[in-house]
Amino acid sequence: MAKDVRSVHHADRRRDVTMPYAPALLVRRGSLVFLSGVTAAPVYHSHPHREEEFALPQTMSEQAVLAMENLKKTLSAAGCTLGVAGALAAADCPWPGSARLRFCR
Repeated sequence: MAKDVRSVHHADRRRDVTMPYAPALLVRRGSLVFLSGVTAAPVYHSHPHREEEFALPQTMSEQAVLAMENLKKTLSAAGCTLGVAGALAAADCPWPGSARLRFCR
């Protein structure tokens, strides 16, 4: 069975930094998206980290908004959307036979 895994990157990603990981991996055979750690920090940043690239908001609520924006952008790059239903958010992916991916809030 051939591997069907690809790295997912944002269309506007920074190309001036070397990233040791991709924001997500897309596994088509199982219709799965594996996300790297999603935080309020910039998705693309220098490694080792440079403090000047991490000017994060002071409040938790502002950081939560940024984290969700980063999550939505990465899911979008993988061809998914984020919808909210009750206590769960479901990422709906358009691949034939794909299962709904669920993320706890």
